[in-house]
Amino acid sequence: MMTAALVLWCLGQTATVEARVETSDDASMRIGQNLRCPVCQGMPIGESPSQMAQDMMARVREMLAEGKSEAEILDFFVARYGQWVLLAPKPEGMNLTLWFLPPIGLIIGVAIAVGFAKRRRQRPSSPPRDRGATQANDEYYLAAIRREVEE
Repeated sequence: MMTAALVLWCLGQTATVEARVETSDDASMRIGQNLRCPVCQGMPIGESPSQMAQDMMARVREMLAEGKSEAEILDFFVARYGQWVLLAPKPEGMNLTLWFLPPIGLIIGVAIAVGFAKRRRQRPSSPPRDRGATQANDEYYLAAIRREVEE
């Protein structure tokens, strides 16, 4: 009984190990999701229908079959097409602006909006008009107009 349980446990362990093994097609698609299609502008080569993207995917599969790592494959395409070919540029050098400028812009925008909101709340509203003073002004102007008309 104990032996049967041990055998079943071992079979279950090998099945989970086999399930975790990545096929070369999975690896090529994962790499293809990181590379930009030169024809489709912003679309990964793994999803692009263009002939150039299909050729690039074929090259990725060839390089995987040769035993190249993902980093080596990405470096190959960067050497050939430049940093532009990466859908997510490496955060180094001038590319740091691509990584940090949007959050900084968002923080500045929120700070400006909060400043405007505070200033609007702090601005004193116009004082309520005194009805008596308004009527006195109106009567003064009416008297001045009557004098002008009578002259």
